[in-house]
Amino acid sequence: MTLGRTQVVEAAVALLDEVGLEALTLRRVATRLGVQAPALYWYVKSKQDLLDQIATAIAAESPERPPPAREAWPRRLGRHGRELRELLLRHRDGAMVVAQTGALSQHWPPAADVTAAMVDAGMAPADANEAVRTVRQFVLGYTLDEQAASQAAGTLGHGSERRSVGDESERESGDESAREPGVESERRPTDASSDAREDPARTEEPAFESALRIIIDGLRVRGPRRH
Repeated sequence: MTLGRTQVVEAAVALLDEVGLEALTLRRVATRLGVQAPALYWYVKSKQDLLDQIATAIAAESPERPPPAREAWPRRLGRHGRELRELLLRHRDGAMVVAQTGALSQHWPPAADVTAAMVDAGMAPADANEAVRTVRQFVLGYTLDEQAASQAAGTLGHGSERRSVGDESERESGDESAREPGVESERRPTDASSDAREDPARTEEPAFESALRIIIDGLRVRGPRRH
């Protein structure tokens, strides 16, 4: 087998899923690859560098479905939050790896399609970027707590949590795509129970869905602001 950075990172991600972040070491990665630990330093400078590469690899994993060609920004932003959580839960201690590497600001793709949809709806670019950053930080914190609770309960906290984000045009309730951003909906406030009636697929994480909706509804009520 030809050893290279890609092989090292792939082995490290697989090992992370098996043993978790605390037990992940360069020596164990080297053993998995059948080489001595010093050989890895041709490809990674340190364990921190390896974690940076793992975070980048996780970020590069594509969602299972492409987004619709036309999608209102609230749905697109919600989809982005769900996709991020799905990626973090796909790997054991995925959220902790991202938190320790600062990957959301340094390595994660900029979500240009999400911010573009918000700017097209009249939002200032700076506000659109801040909205995406806020959703990402919420998702990271929420998923950190989820995976910590899973570890405390003796479960892996990954794999079994995977779910398809699906088509948000089917998952979102109401006709939000027809609304003007910033115009308050006449639809009465929703909660987890009403979401469950509208879409059974949303009942797996009512607390996450409820919190994500609060953030996005707040942005909608605030309305577009061009500077």
